[in-house]
Parts: sequence; structure tokens; C-alpha cells
Amino acid sequence: MNSRLFRRRAAALSPWPLLLSLLLLLAAVGCGGAATATPESTAAPVPTATASPTPTPQNTPDIAATVTAAVAAALAATEAAAEPTETPESTAAPEPTATAAPTPTLAPRPTPVPTHTPMPPPTAAPRPTPPPSTSTPLPEPTQAAPPTPTPEPAPTATPPPPTATPEPTPVPYQVASISSGYDHTCAIFTDNSARCWGSNVGGQLTVSPIFTYSAISPGGSFTCAIRSDGDKAGRVSCWGANVIPGRLQPPRGLELAAVSSGKDHVCGLQPDGTAVCWGNSSDGRTTVPKDETFTALSAGARHTCGLRADGSVLCWGQDNHGQGQSQVPEETFTALSSGAELTCGLRENGTVNCWGGFYEMPAEVREEQFTAITAGGEFACGLSVDGRVICWGRSIAEERDLPVVHNFIAVTAGTLHVCALRVNGDVVCWGDNFLGQATAPWDLGEKPAP
Repeated sequence: MNSRLFRRRAAALSPWPLLLSLLLLLAAVGCGGAATATPESTAAPVPTATASPTPTPQNTPDIAATVTAAVAAALAATEAAAEPTETPESTAAPEPTATAAPTPTLAPRPTPVPTHTPMPPPTAAPRPTPPPSTSTPLPEPTQAAPPTPTPEPAPTATPPPPTATPEPTPVPYQVASISSGYDHTCAIFTDNSARCWGSNVGGQLTVSPIFTYSAISPGGSFTCAIRSDGDKAGRVSCWGANVIPGRLQPPRGLELAAVSSGKDHVCGLQPDGTAVCWGNSSDGRTTVPKDETFTALSAGARHTCGLRADGSVLCWGQDNHGQGQSQVPEETFTALSSGAELTCGLRENGTVNCWGGFYEMPAEVREEQFTAITAGGEFACGLSVDGRVICWGRSIAEERDLPVVHNFIAVTAGTLHVCALRVNGDVVCWGDNFLGQATAPWDLGEKPAP
């Protein structure tokens, strides 16, 4: 009965840990409550954490005996307080006083101190689970990969057709220069081929299609030109009337830098500046003055004039109207042109002076400035600085048809007709057209490129 009461009250005194209660119960049963306890024993402090787990017999008091005595004293005090009268029966030990006996309610609750006996680890309160984060967690930083080259876009199923390079439009060969004879005119194209139109009574229009030319000069009923093809460059070729019998055949091996044809004779300028003439030699038209050099030559119908390096003029041949040496002015020129019975020179300031069988030049012509001149039968024409063609003299057939335009770059006169070259390569002719000399071919300059 004492053991049962002890267990109940011990359980009601304090919520000690289960292990401590079991230790006290074992101590009470082992001792049988027979040990005597003193008041000092009940006040003994609970061993601290520094106590050795195993008590030594010399220095450490009997913990079990002390605990048992304290519990027994507490039980006795509790029972004595419950009885109305005190029965002082004590054979083993004096009854503890009420003031000395510690009551379970007044006894200080020993502070749990860790002992050598392993205590169960306190159950940790569960850590509250944080609410799921609504934000997207940042990805772990990864090492930057080398840039991947952008692949070429795959061609579509129906790629557009490649733009074909347009074929260059063949540019027609344009006329580069023109020259008129007695009643026909010839042109040299930019590819150095040649073509003639007008009278063809002596075959003077029959230009060889296999040769190329750097200069051309029509005469009376023949044509002469300087070739530019291969090893024949500089050689002179002539075709038309009186060429095959040899009268107008050029000297063998002759090489020229310039050529000029009269009515029935031809003169040329060699690379060293000396002049050479062949053909009809009457009136001394083929007799070149000795020891003379020239920079330019111009053959008229029956006479020829040469321009010296100092700008002076020397003429030879027929001089019945003063077109030859008898009326040559004592002044200097930069260019000259001989016609049927006259010769004209272009001064350095652009003005013109003419001499021979020629009427007085109009005042407005004397004051005009020109870039080129050409002499015909009994007239002359000049190319003004603004691109106009101005003609003066007599026997100028159909003068009313003279074009009023400002885009010519060259002009040439025959016996009774004139042709002029425009900037775009077109050729315009006017004057006597009895043999077609004043009608340039409609397709002139439109020869297709190869």
C-alpha cells in the first residue's frame, strides 16, 4: 500500500521525465523505505552536470539513498497532515517537523540538468513549411557557351529566279570624221571602217570592207585613205577612176601621216613633215617646193597649199585666180583649206581670211569666230564656236537649206554641196544633190556591233 501511494503522489508532484521517475521507483523498491533520512538529506541539491556518471565510494554520497529518504519524508509529512491527531510513533527516526519537511508543492522544481544518462533528444517543433513561392526560381548560372553561328536561311521551296545580267545593248558605230570630194563624201566610223556616198562613176565609193582607216580624202572621181590595219598602218590606198592605169597610184611603200586629194592629183604629209604629191602634174600641182616641211596640207582642184610650223602658208600649182602663191597674205594661221579656185586660212584668234577667185567676204563673217573652215567650189563654210555652220561666197547651191542648229562638230565642202557632223554622230548634208552627194545614207552610223 505504501508503494502504491508513493507512486501516485510521486506522479502528481511533478511532470518529471519518465526516466527520472523510473529511477526513483527503483531506488524506493531497493531500499524498502528503511533508511533514515535527516533534514539535511532532503535539502541535498540534485547532482549537476559536472557530477561523474559513476559515483566513487570515497567522496560522492549515495544518491539513491538520499532520494529515497527525501521521498519517504515527504510521504510521511503528507499523511501526518491528513490525520486529525498526530500519533507520534516512530521507532526508527524522529518525526520531521512540519516546517522542516519539504512539501511537494513547496519543493523547488529541480532544473533539468544533463547527466551521464543519455536523455532522449527533445522533439523539435516542426519547422513551418514556407508557402510555395510564386516567383520563378532563378536558373543556376551556367557557363556561357560560345556563340553559335547563325545558320543560313534555308532556301524556300520556290526560290526566285536569279536576276540575269542584261546583255549590253550593242552601240552602233558612230561617224568619227567626214570629208567631201568633187561630188561625193566619205565617213570614217569609230571602228575605223569607212563608207562613202554620192557619185560613183569611177568606182570611188567602193571601199574595201577588209581594211580599216585612220584618214580618208575623196577627190574628183577617186578616193584615197591611210590604212590603220596591222602592218599596213600608215600605208596609202586609193580606189576609183585613173587608179588602175597608175596615174593616181601612190608610190610603193609610201607611209603618210595626212592625205589630201584634189580633182585629179593627191598630196600627202610624211611623218617627218615633208610633202609628197602624185597624179596629174600639169600646172606644177605635184611639184613640191624643196627643203620645206609642213604641219598640214590641203589640195584644191588644181593647186595645193601647205602650212609651215611658224604658221605661214606656202602654195604651189595653178594660180590663175590668185588661189595659189600670188595672193597668200603675210600673216600666220592655224589651219587652212583649199577649194576649186580659192584658199582660206583660220587665224589664231578664230577669224577667217580667204584669197583667190572669191567675192568680198561679208562683214559679219569677218567678225565671226570659228573653230574649223572648209573651202568648196567658189564658196567656203566655217564652224562657229557655238556649233553653227556659216557659209559665204557664190555658187553655193540651195543655200536656203542650210541647217539652223547649234550642235555640229565638223563640216566639209565639195564642189556644190556641204556635209556637217553632229555631236550624236548624225550627218546632215545640203546643196547640189544631182548625184546623191547631199543625201547621207539613212542608216549611216547604225552599223551594229559585232
